[in-house]
Amino acid sequence: MTLPDTWQTKTLKQLASINYGKSPAQILDDYGQYPVLGTGGEGRQGNNFLYEGDSIILGRKGTIDRVFFASGKFWTIDTAYYLSNFVEALPRWLFYFLQTQVLRQLNEATGVPSLARETLYKIQIPTPPAIEQAKIAEILSTVDRAIEQTEALIAKQERIKTGLMQDLLTRGIDEHGDLRSESTHPFKDSPLGRIPVEWDVWRINEIAKVSYGISDAIDTDNKTGIATVMLTCISASGELNLNPSLLAYTSSKIISGRDILEPGDLLFNWRNGSQSHL
Repeated sequence: MTLPDTWQTKTLKQLASINYGKSPAQILDDYGQYPVLGTGGEGRQGNNFLYEGDSIILGRKGTIDRVFFASGKFWTIDTAYYLSNFVEALPRWLFYFLQTQVLRQLNEATGVPSLARETLYKIQIPTPPAIEQAKIAEILSTVDRAIEQTEALIAKQERIKTGLMQDLLTRGIDEHGDLRSESTHPFKDSPLGRIPVEWDVWRINEIAKVSYGISDAIDTDNKTGIATVMLTCISASGELNLNPSLLAYTSSKIISGRDILEPGDLLFNWRNGSQSHL
């Protein structure tokens, strides 16, 4: 790799110290003021801290492919590492670089995934001057904040949608497009609660045919049969993803006419409750 003249290639060992986390068993406290961190971020609280300052959390055992930035006073669990003593490396910039690394490829264990400290120390890092590191970290942090704001907005809209669905599907709208209420429209009792008097309650098998998907074994290595929708194709939001990489394939010999999906079919994952519309 050709680097700018002002950049140098350094190892992680030259840029920071990798420290072992410790068991939090003795410091766990539901009312503790210090976060107890692993590669998944904050999960529990403690009454003591292991490190203070900016740091990077790396997996040591188990989840080894996640990188987490930490700041302030915190405790790191014993299945993770935390970085300190940064030399010629801004922690936030180094965090972003390590996020680009496929750390699971460094796994040296045959059972539970594991990363050795000496292996991590050998990672080669193209290192710009500090002023350039700061600018890179600033740009990427701005993008992260934009992503967080977008995700928060999406979560808010999803909550609004959930409430709106509850109102529309249990109260409906009148001829003027206004939401019905018991102060303006007659309601009645039903097995599902109070509903408009014009409505009826039906069991799903009274208004549609309910069928199980095929239960025969599917050959995931076979890509020449009939494409078969799997659980992974149906997202929690109800979107149906027919990307070929998510589909499995099965023999046409076990497919009957109505096993073929048609436009308008409603799909349910009966094991976990999500659904999608074709």
